[in-house]
Amino acid sequence: MVVFETSAHYYRFFANESRRGGSPLYEKLSLGIADDVALQRLAAGRRKGQPAANLVFGAVQYLLLGGVDHPLKEYYPSLGGTRPADDRAFELFAAFCGAHEAELVDIIAKRATNT
Repeated sequence: MVVFETSAHYYRFFANESRRGGSPLYEKLSLGIADDVALQRLAAGRRKGQPAANLVFGAVQYLLLGGVDHPLKEYYPSLGGTRPADDRAFELFAAFCGAHEAELVDIIAKRATNT
């Protein structure tokens, strides 16, 4: 299951589930991750049984909530953002993940999600 949950197929599946669940941002981001092997690997060190996508998105939001200032916030309603999901959202997400990779990997390895 670990291989599946860090694969392009998994993130495309998650994108579809996000679309059906009413989250256009996570749909857009998941489709981008599906085409980016480096981003797929962010969750490789997660705890057994923890869902990769939920941890990646949760870790990013955790850093943003913690005060990291980044234009990606504009896409998160929970952070006061009002921008609709678009191609720029993934570009900013990828840049954010690249700039904070070590922190994200550490959070993903140590945290768990209830989802």
